[in-house]
Order: sequence, then C-alpha cells, then structure tokens
Amino acid sequence: MEASKKPVEYDRISQASEAVKEIPKKDFQEMRSFNAPPEAVKDVLSATMLLLGHPESEVNWTMIKKYLGKSGEESLQHKVGSNDFAKIPQENIKKAKAILSKYDANRIAQVSQAAKELYIWADAVVDN
Repeated sequence: MEASKKPVEYDRISQASEAVKEIPKKDFQEMRSFNAPPEAVKDVLSATMLLLGHPESEVNWTMIKKYLGKSGEESLQHKVGSNDFAKIPQENIKKAKAILSKYDANRIAQVSQAAKELYIWADAVVDN
C-alpha cells in the first residue's frame, strides 16, 4: 500500500509546482515590495526557503526579498519546480511543517493568492 501512495503524493507536489509556475511575476513583485510583510506571507515564504534547502540561520525577510527578485533558473518559480526533495534536510522539513501548521490555504488566500500557491506546494512537500 505504501508504494501506491508515493505517486499520488508526487502528483500533488507536481500539480502544486505547476500552479507556482503560473503565478504572475507581478504577484512576486508585490510580495517583494513589502517592507513589513503580513506574518502569513513571511511564514509561507520562510517555509518555502527551508524546503529549498536554505539553512534556517540564513532565512530572513531581506534574503527572501532578494530571492523574489531573481529570474530565470534562479527564480523561486524555477527552484520550486526543479527541487530535489531527497536533498532537503529533515530538520528543515520539521521546521517548515511547524511554520505551516499555523495556517490553511484559505487563511493564506485572504492575504495573498501567490502565497497560497506556495503554501499548497510547501504543504505537499512536508506531507510527502
């Protein structure tokens, strides 16, 4: 039964990755423009950075804003779509899961549609 679960979970991550790729650049620019982002946005993006393998000690709003400004293969959208889940440190997964546990997709959507798509992706990754 375990073997049949993995493709479903991977499919969930794949679908969420595709949704992140479809987020308009203006939505990333909007999040990047926040000097003091809503806590939900900051938390979802922090969890995303952890799941992309960044050490917790490096994850802060200044770093996230720089990342949101990248394009091409360095963009957040590309990194989410090409992430190697086997390389995510377990400690990062635990920390991201703890951050995400405070929210649900509907609550995030009230603050930012782009952050909601990132939340759905991150939630799929931590549940994998």
